[in-house]
Amino acid sequence: MKQRYKYETTDGSTYELLKKNAKSNRRNPTPAESLLWEELRGRKLGVRFRRQHPIEGYIPDFVCLKKNQLWKWMEDIISSTVNISQMKNVHTT
Repeated sequence: MKQRYKYETTDGSTYELLKKNAKSNRRNPTPAESLLWEELRGRKLGVRFRRQHPIEGYIPDFVCLKKNQLWKWMEDIISSTVNISQMKNVHTT
């Protein structure tokens, strides 16, 4: 069995496709995502954030693996903050 690294947060069968889509999303952020990313990047808040990181078959806008949280950004407001451990329940509903 292939070893999974901490940053591998989705199954291998969908990871490559999600990674490709996430990369495309990072290249074309909304203006609001760009502004927020400038504040989150580089551990400015003391923890590392990832942008467009695949988790459980889903690509949230921002995720902090250490704090076990992800954010989905909708236009100019944060629409939801979800605990990653709850992601399987959120993804199936």
